[in-house]
Amino acid sequence: MPAKGSKLVGTWKGHWPAMPGELQDSDVVLTIAGLTPEGVPCGVIKIGEGAPLPPVSDPNAVYPPMLGAGGGVARDLALAQPWPGYEYRLVQVKSTPERLAFGISLKEILRPWCQQQMAYADSNSCLPPWTTSRSGTDGCVISGPGFLEMTVPCFRLDYCSSGSCFCYEGHCDALGAGGLFFELHWDGPALEGSVRNQLIFLDPITL
Repeated sequence: MPAKGSKLVGTWKGHWPAMPGELQDSDVVLTIAGLTPEGVPCGVIKIGEGAPLPPVSDPNAVYPPMLGAGGGVARDLALAQPWPGYEYRLVQVKSTPERLAFGISLKEILRPWCQQQMAYADSNSCLPPWTTSRSGTDGCVISGPGFLEMTVPCFRLDYCSSGSCFCYEGHCDALGAGGLFFELHWDGPALEGSVRNQLIFLDPITL
């Protein structure tokens, strides 16, 4: 961990530069708790306010559960923008005395669901190796080498085959694809820069 006086540790707050249809008039709060042994900043970033996501009560149901009624289009839109109030882990962090850059994975909210899925042999997905899929009466039908046709919920086919969940060494987790990248630089104790080619300004705060 760095010394308490390190400018890399602390909390910064600013206004979120929302895209059309996203969180409007929302704050963004960046918290850097410390450094890894290699000196890389680690922490979280929260955009907007919202209730904590519930635990996974049914690994065979849509998660987050509030996305179940909206259909696939609603799920796609929700996973393509920041989830209000969720604390995203900083990934791909790079820092210098002048610069702080990092990414977040918007699909991280699926992590509790992915971690409860079964990992299959010879597959990096939370489904067995499959070669074809089609719509069925009660869901989506997949077929592949070594197993008979299988009907699965269509949202599972989406989550398990679209880069949302990834399985390895017998367990599954949320994949770090489909995110945002922040490119910031220091302006005294403040941070300013861009995300998705929009300007963002973060001022230090004391919690």
